[in-house]
Amino acid sequence: MQILLDTHILIWLVENPAHLSQKTLDVLMDIKNKVYYSLGSIWEIAIKSSIGRIDIDIYLLVETLEQNDIKPLPINIPHILKVKDLPMLHKDPFDRILIAQSICENLTFFTRDEILHGYSNKLIRLV
Repeated sequence: MQILLDTHILIWLVENPAHLSQKTLDVLMDIKNKVYYSLGSIWEIAIKSSIGRIDIDIYLLVETLEQNDIKPLPINIPHILKVKDLPMLHKDPFDRILIAQSICENLTFFTRDEILHGYSNKLIRLV
């Protein structure tokens, strides 16, 4: 399975894995699966950290992701163009680009955001 992590799942995985079920952790740690994070998530975390909405060491976060073989997924033109085709179920631009990336790259999207499930993408997995 190829997996894209929603921003909150990414943070929980590194900062507080107890927020995730053992089943989810097992899937994410299975070496047969490829796990990705969006550069959009890092951008979102950097913004929220800089304005004091979250307290996280973004450098340590990225280092931990690299050490655990969780790969960065760049934002490319097809991802941006796909956002235009998405219904306005969710107004958060970061969530919309992550959904677009998961659709374009055929990645299973791990999230707890039930609104995102409304996109009817068969690849969205609520964890």
